Amino acid sequence: MTPNNSDRDNGISMNSINELIGRRIKHAREKLELTQAELSERLGFKDRQTLAAIEAGQRKVTAEELVRAVQVLKVDIDFFTDGFRLIGEGKFSWRAARETTENLLSEFEERAGRWVATYRRLGEIQGVKTTVLRPHLALTERSSFEEAAGAGDALGVEWELGDKPALALERAIETNMGALVLYVDAPKGISGAACQLPGLNTILINRRELEGRRNYDLAHEAFHLLTWEQMPPEHKELTESNHRGKGRHKRVEQLADNFAAALLMPERALGPLWQARDG
Repeated sequence: MTPNNSDRDNGISMNSINELIGRRIKHAREKLELTQAELSERLGFKDRQTLAAIEAGQRKVTAEELVRAVQVLKVDIDFFTDGFRLIGEGKFSWRAARETTENLLSEFEERAGRWVATYRRLGEIQGVKTTVLRPHLALTERSSFEEAAGAGDALGVEWELGDKPALALERAIETNMGALVLYVDAPKGISGAACQLPGLNTILINRRELEGRRNYDLAHEAFHLLTWEQMPPEHKELTESNHRGKGRHKRVEQLADNFAAALLMPERALGPLWQARDG
């Protein structure tokens, strides 16, 4: 049976709309540090279970309830309905200079989220199929730097990147990882980012950076997407290696560095050059 307009809106099912609104209500509630019980009382619900069902996408929100939510949560109506924004979904990890403020990252993340959401929405309209299954590297925080470098070298062979991996890396990431790569005009101090988003993982690269830096950031962020589940990165990763602190955070970034270096400068390419130098 073909769905009618009440069931679908521009290719989005009613279930998807309910899930979208529910997810964003939950995000706004958590941002205000409200419990479900507290928000339920402010929205005039008789019990917390009603809100729980809404946040889970299992119950439709009426027009009156949505207007009330706008007032209570202090957001505009587009916050709940605009499919060209990422709200309550998608996790970003930024490579940025130490002086880059969280306010600047937050503002730019809002813009970047719109770009990613727009690509996803256009893909949905065009019927582009996506999958939540993504390749990953069998590395953990306990892995050695040699193992990280070995993974980078091996991946270059598997992806057939050749002796100049940087030239083929972007296409290989899009083809083999199903990820979106965007070169954007980012504010000074922001080199790039990885965005983990079901169905459309994304890498953002500041196209104003030098070519070598862009290539390195691309390889570095690919590492984070390939290891996100076992080694989730921080929201802000410092580009300056001497300011990364200690412990787990520093360890993950060092593994990413070794992986990126080996992926871009594989032993199979450097070996002959070194031998020719000696000769």
